[in-house]
Amino acid sequence: MRKKLLIALAAASALLTAPNSWADTPGVTDDTITLGEVVPLTGPPSLIGIAEMLGSVIAVEEVNAAGGINGRKIAVIREDDGYVPSRSVQAAIKLINVDNVFAFTNSSGTSHTLAVMEVLGEDNIPLVNAHAPATAQYTPPRHNVFVVGQSYTNGVREMIRYMATQKKGAKWATVTQDDEYGTELRTGYDAVAEEMGLETVVQLKYKRGQKDFSAEMLRVKEAGATAMLNGGIISEVVAMAKEAHKLGLDIYAGTLWTGRLPIVQDLVGEAGQGLITVDYVATLDEPAGQAFVEKAKKYLSAEQIEKLNRYSVSSYVGMQLTFEAIRNCGDDLTRECFIAKMEEIKDFDTGGLMGPVSFGKGVRFTNQQVRMIMSDVANKKFVPLTDF
Repeated sequence: MRKKLLIALAAASALLTAPNSWADTPGVTDDTITLGEVVPLTGPPSLIGIAEMLGSVIAVEEVNAAGGINGRKIAVIREDDGYVPSRSVQAAIKLINVDNVFAFTNSSGTSHTLAVMEVLGEDNIPLVNAHAPATAQYTPPRHNVFVVGQSYTNGVREMIRYMATQKKGAKWATVTQDDEYGTELRTGYDAVAEEMGLETVVQLKYKRGQKDFSAEMLRVKEAGATAMLNGGIISEVVAMAKEAHKLGLDIYAGTLWTGRLPIVQDLVGEAGQGLITVDYVATLDEPAGQAFVEKAKKYLSAEQIEKLNRYSVSSYVGMQLTFEAIRNCGDDLTRECFIAKMEEIKDFDTGGLMGPVSFGKGVRFTNQQVRMIMSDVANKKFVPLTDF
């Protein structure tokens, strides 16, 4: 009897003193989970980066106000890369080696994120990216990287298909950037042009950072184009639209979701009336977006509220997915458990901020349903034309 008692006590003692598997997991303590973000908080792209950051601030404040996740509060350390890829890598290395973060949420631009992914892959550090869903980030799929959104190629494909249906017999022009971003846009356009037999009268490329589009818009006018893929990001969208307006070019134009930022509408003025954008994120004017803004008012200043845009919404959804995987790991949180639980997310309800979100075994891209949105400059609104 005494021998059995001693064995039982020894077993109990071993259980009490055995380390939890999370004990050696970077960024995880008894009461805190530390995440890292690398976003552009300075320079022209900061209007995206700051909005993105504010989305994560809202999500973190909300979850911590409710007591955290499984007894742990969420902490986020953010680094500014100024939209420079080399700085993105430096910031990621600092977050890993100095700040000891558990995982990365949010990211910078396409090339910046790809560079950071190489660093994270060395130690299988998770990344949930709801910012720049470029194809190269999930094709082929990487074990530790999860991308929320829709590809530029598929976004353009759906937009051009919609526009071509609305304006039959149009003569098409494309003006796109001479880099990976532009290549994805051209790939999407070319697929629909072949599928629907579109008449393409001119296809032009511009240099990254270009300011003056007078020559390009003049060529578009001389080619007799009546519809155009405006392949700009932010300032380029504005410059093309204003130059076309100046030339008296009556053209049906469409662009990607970066054209759906309030700053674009403010800068382009009447030249942007009727601009079509494609997106997978709700507008801030519809019920889901209004509810998001009301939630934000609990945690942000009035000045910060003014800086919210569609990137705040996508960031918030990305954080919700991150929290869901953490929550489903229970007390024993490890990176491998997190990755496994991310894979299990299916038809996650975003409350109307996006369509349902799903990953899967070996699936690292959510392939969100897109919708068409029109810029109503006169009323300072973005009007949904289709549903998710």
